[in-house]
Amino acid sequence: MITCFVAGMLLLLQIPRDAALPQSAVGTGVISGAVTTGESARPAPLRRAIVSLTGTGIIGTRKVATDDQGRFAIDGLPAGRFTLTAEKAGFLTTYVGSRRPGRPPSTPLVLTDSQRMTDLAIHVVPGAAIEGTLRDEQGRPIAAAQVSAWSQVVVDGQTQFVAATGRASRVLTDDRGRFRIWGLLPGTYVVEATGGSGVAAGAEYLTDDGTAVRTVTRAVVYAPGVSRAHDATPITLAPGEERSGVDIVNPLAASSKLTLIVTSDIGEPLQSVGIGIASLASRRVTFSPGIVRPNAEGRFTLPGLSQGRYLFYGRSMPAGPGDAPLWLRTEVEVGTADADAVLMLKRGQRVSGRLATDDAPPVWTSVMLSLAALPDIPGTSIGGVEVRAAEDGSFELANVPPGRYLLTAAVPGGWTLASAVLDGKDTLDYSFEVTEGSDIKGLSARISKKSTHISGRVTDQLGRPSPEFSVVVFPADAELRRVSARRSSGLVKIGSDGSYSVDGLPSGHYLLAVIVDADPQQLKDPAFLEQVAAGAITIRLNEGQKLIQDLKIGG
Repeated sequence: MITCFVAGMLLLLQIPRDAALPQSAVGTGVISGAVTTGESARPAPLRRAIVSLTGTGIIGTRKVATDDQGRFAIDGLPAGRFTLTAEKAGFLTTYVGSRRPGRPPSTPLVLTDSQRMTDLAIHVVPGAAIEGTLRDEQGRPIAAAQVSAWSQVVVDGQTQFVAATGRASRVLTDDRGRFRIWGLLPGTYVVEATGGSGVAAGAEYLTDDGTAVRTVTRAVVYAPGVSRAHDATPITLAPGEERSGVDIVNPLAASSKLTLIVTSDIGEPLQSVGIGIASLASRRVTFSPGIVRPNAEGRFTLPGLSQGRYLFYGRSMPAGPGDAPLWLRTEVEVGTADADAVLMLKRGQRVSGRLATDDAPPVWTSVMLSLAALPDIPGTSIGGVEVRAAEDGSFELANVPPGRYLLTAAVPGGWTLASAVLDGKDTLDYSFEVTEGSDIKGLSARISKKSTHISGRVTDQLGRPSPEFSVVVFPADAELRRVSARRSSGLVKIGSDGSYSVDGLPSGHYLLAVIVDADPQQLKDPAFLEQVAAGAITIRLNEGQKLIQDLKIGG
């Protein structure tokens, strides 16, 4: 029996001789240079940095390490367009050609047949760092607390905070309460602290009015010790800057024990539910109890929640195959006294419609439709609904929880989802809302084989390529800029030969501009785009159009 099993496995693992695996093209081109660090006036070689190359004609990524002089060479390259990055622990990943340390995009390097592109200079900078001490209200260090950096950005004119992307942007304090967050990009940050030692179960704690309580916690605080990120002291870091003395005070605070009663919409207690909790004050996920298993009456207890208003979200765990989940999205007010709250999970709504196309249609059942959730608080999505279209192109997404959504589709190769119209609006641009007790009907989705393409060259007044610039294409309609991410090209780096290309934008009116020294995050700021619009040209894209648009800087 064992012999037969092994033989069967060998047959399964055989690769047909005529089914060759894809191979990278081989040429005689070379890209080489040196990686340095330190002051720009006195650069020093950076040894053992990793240089990565991707591009046309090669499969995957080619990686090499620099030698003791910081030199590298990648040979055997075919003609094509390539991008390079350099990285090493403690330093920012450098995208060759980007004018902003640690941030994409790279400038594509255009290599002709047998070309030797030598003496490329890649200068990398250390990541920035923030260090300080976390103490309690009596000045004692708090060990084993989690401290993290949050990047301050502007989206639609509003200040928001997103998790920093540094190599060590979330750390634990040591026994002295010390922390060091490192590998940060240049930018503006706030520092958050939560948890840590010194919270003993059952220990007596006196409130300011002298009331003794026995349940305490350490709430989330922001440097220097405030409860809201918007009230925190912002820290602006230059490339490689180290900021010390960022001290935080996080006092013990009274908390409550919350007993939750989990039921279905018909009042039946539930015994297995996945739950997450988000603070409505900070607009952030606080923590996730994960899968909880209430008792026979549907009760379970959460100790240690600090005062405030919270969003409880989640879903029931199906008891068996074909059992549809129930959805949870409920706000709960938590005070300083122990309390009970009911979490009622409910069934979702139906979203139905029909697919169409102007071309010869594919087999409709090859199209898989799904809904992308757009929660008010990032990370609190509870949806996960998808369905395959029926043979006649109709579709029905069942049990959709309340919330805002965009329709998405997995379509056969060469096809794209062109539009999804509901009540006269294209829901690929404008999200639609599913509300409790109300089904959505008549969603008209259209797929197409016609894809747009914009290309051209960017040159200066003397006709020379201008790879130090970037191209951006965005909607002429200011409202579409705010709501529709699919209608923006993002920053498109110009190649070393001056060429650029943008694929797949929907039909419509656009502004096309050449900009320099831009942060990709700025493309989410309407005020910045208004400035760019003043120097942009207007273009009209029809479905399937291939537009060639050359641009001249200063002329």
